[in-house]
Amino acid sequence: MKRLLRDGAAKMRFTKSAIVLLAAFATVTSAAPTTDYQVIQSVTVAGGSAKILEDARLTPALARLMWGNAVDPIFVLGEDNPAARPFKARPLMPARLRETTTTGKMLIDVILNSEAPLARIEMRRL
Repeated sequence: MKRLLRDGAAKMRFTKSAIVLLAAFATVTSAAPTTDYQVIQSVTVAGGSAKILEDARLTPALARLMWGNAVDPIFVLGEDNPAARPFKARPLMPARLRETTTTGKMLIDVILNSEAPLARIEMRRL
């Protein structure tokens, strides 16, 4: 598997299809505590899986509101909304890409963009 950085987006290239990560400026980090993150997407790849992890406080409804509009939940919820309070005290953590083998061994753990709490994997034919 070749890892390429092109046009500011992290990409993994496979024989007949590609997984395109919809975030930029990847940096390798140590594994984050799993209680702070939840797996929101998992894609099977040769020899294992690629998973997107997001802040566990991020609900699917809030993620839909934020996607394409804002990286700060306070912006979409409103400053005075009680649901925004937890994010004022502790901002959302950035989304991560975690690649694991079929046995569960972690190969990589990457923060995709230090300021982006959302990310998705998109499958494309080459």
